[in-house]
Amino acid sequence: MPQKILAVFFLLGWAVASAQTAPIKVFVATGKQVQIQLISPGTWACEGGQLTTTGPPFCSPGTKKLSFSYMSNKYSMQDITGSAADLLTGENITAAHGVLDGNYFGYLWGHFEWTVPGAEGKWQGSFTATADQMRGFLINKAVGYGNGGKLEGLKLEFVQVSPGSGQPAVWVAQVTTK
Repeated sequence: MPQKILAVFFLLGWAVASAQTAPIKVFVATGKQVQIQLISPGTWACEGGQLTTTGPPFCSPGTKKLSFSYMSNKYSMQDITGSAADLLTGENITAAHGVLDGNYFGYLWGHFEWTVPGAEGKWQGSFTATADQMRGFLINKAVGYGNGGKLEGLKLEFVQVSPGSGQPAVWVAQVTTK
């Protein structure tokens, strides 16, 4: 009896390993992300400084460390080219959290919802970023998953560089099938 069970497991394992799977398809695109609205400045804390009404950042000079939660922005995706372009048009809403030192260097993280009307779906995912606001740049990496329409079951990975406040961020994206 144990030999029969072992033989069945061996044959089952061999059948699974031999099964053909659909090849993964990869699509790529590049584009710009332009801020169109500050939805919410979120909540800010300024260690060694004072909260201000201008910003971000919303901390006075002399602040040693600042942190924020739930800063929300709306972005427009523009000038998109590449094989994934139709899957990446629309608007992206983010909710960000971060911790920066007194020189405005630090880390951000959060989540996003990127609505793509032409694909009748949206991307939902998370991001991490390194910010050096004194030098005027931010590098962002994100992963998202498609929900609905042509995006259902797809995976989005992108890297984005922002050259400074108020300037469009440039990104490259990869979309893969299961």
